[in-house]
Amino acid sequence: MTRADLLTTARKLLGLPYIFGSKGPTSFDCSGFVTYLMKQVGGPDWRATHGSAGLFEACPRIQEAEDWLEDITAGAPHWPCPGVQPGDLAFYGPKGRVDHVMMLADSDGRVIGASGGNSGTLTPKPGASVHYKDTVDYRPDFLGFRQFPVAMEE
Repeated sequence: MTRADLLTTARKLLGLPYIFGSKGPTSFDCSGFVTYLMKQVGGPDWRATHGSAGLFEACPRIQEAEDWLEDITAGAPHWPCPGVQPGDLAFYGPKGRVDHVMMLADSDGRVIGASGGNSGTLTPKPGASVHYKDTVDYRPDFLGFRQFPVAMEE
């Protein structure tokens, strides 16, 4: 399985609704989307055990990206991010508390994932779905990247 295959699989899910706690295949929350993709590409089935915070802790760190995050916090230009590849994971949360995850969709910094809802989104609502965001820092509480935890062919 290649990163291109992973991203093709992710794109096939565009438009499916965000439902809090949903792990697929017809609706997702943010971590459900990522863990569903992991399972589809031969990775571990973490859907029942890993929410956003669990993924942040379990996925490998990308040192170049951590250095980059310190630079952008200091006001340096912010894209591209060294060491990060499409398919890697972007994490968000207030004051360092991880509460959201998206996947880097391309080398231009777009992300894809299930977003637009929250813990109260238990039925489909407009704008809450699997979709793209134009920049990785679409939320002001971007915390950093982690490597997608399944070995991918280049």
